[in-house]
Amino acid sequence: MLDMNDIQKGLTIVYNGDVCEVLDFLHARTGMKKPTVWTKLRNYRTGQVLENQFRSNDKIEPAYLDKKNMTFSYKDKNSLVFMDPVSFEEIYVNPEIFGKGVQLLLEGTECIFKFFNDEILNATMPDSVELIVTDAPPYAKGNTVSNDMHEVTVET
Repeated sequence: MLDMNDIQKGLTIVYNGDVCEVLDFLHARTGMKKPTVWTKLRNYRTGQVLENQFRSNDKIEPAYLDKKNMTFSYKDKNSLVFMDPVSFEEIYVNPEIFGKGVQLLLEGTECIFKFFNDEILNATMPDSVELIVTDAPPYAKGNTVSNDMHEVTVET
């Protein structure tokens, strides 16, 4: 168990039964009152940002997350299949966890997963991906004054 002095940015705790990450905190002591810590917490499951204050007698339960690098294998009907490169174990993941970035997943892409009690809380893709342009409209000759943008088709 942690106390209010152990709170810092990036700390993962269990708050009201949900796993939350501390986004911001402020130690406050006003007048004759006992010290408190004002926190901004982000719920991993819902994405909701909560504000809470912890008092000096509150005990905070830490949440220990497991981080795993997983490699994208293929897309099934309703799920994405990732493989652990160490144990070769496959897991099926809901595509909604990646949002719009799921369109940029290519076979062999390394992603980082955060697990809590064998439940996927968060998945992050690489910051950049390299894609090959498969189709592009012809370039307009002489149009060098303005920044002319064209839509292209990539290999996904």
